[in-house]
Amino acid sequence: MMLASVVVLTRNRMKQLERCLDSLHAQTVRDFEVVIVDTGSTDGTLEWLKREKAALGIQLIEREGGSFANARKDGVAAAQGEWVAFLDDDCIAAADWLEWLGRVSARCDAIGGLALPARPLPLPSWWHAEMGWLVGWAVPGQLRRSTGNRFYPSTSNMAVRRGVLLRQPFQEIEAGFDDSGSVYKGGREDAELWRRLRRLGYRTQFIPEMIVYHDIP
Repeated sequence: MMLASVVVLTRNRMKQLERCLDSLHAQTVRDFEVVIVDTGSTDGTLEWLKREKAALGIQLIEREGGSFANARKDGVAAAQGEWVAFLDDDCIAAADWLEWLGRVSARCDAIGGLALPARPLPLPSWWHAEMGWLVGWAVPGQLRRSTGNRFYPSTSNMAVRRGVLLRQPFQEIEAGFDDSGSVYKGGREDAELWRRLRRLGYRTQFIPEMIVYHDIP
């Protein structure tokens, strides 16, 4: 079985998606496939993918909108890899991104990596570092290799064993706090999944060396 299936959701982001796919073609390992889920592009992205999918070496799934959770479940259903690695279409994976997945996969069931800005972004004068948790950033010094007890990755950089996702699929959720009132999910099906996997005893880990670069406009 191949190491991983990389699932990328996209809609009307052809230029960003091209850069994302270029980064996957530059990976230091080759034991993976790419599954693109188009959720209703109208800017030519879907036509480009259909025309170039053989040359790009991708599997293409078409959807007409719908939730992120269901689109990702479609990607999981099509995946053949032992792991399903999620990457956003506006992210650029470091060349050793999947190599790091292979290095640590034996001891984990779910892995979250580090997402960094693709270019320096000046912060407004009123911004304080402690506000970072509101938008999924970490307070300086907080991010470190851990078992994932305080870390909630996003699907911009997350990998989960395919067998785990078949048993514990993404769920559609609304914005708000979890039942304990301690974790704000913000409508994030990825945070809900991570918390559920932890609660059920799956081995979760944050790997800071597993890096993607987010191309923030």
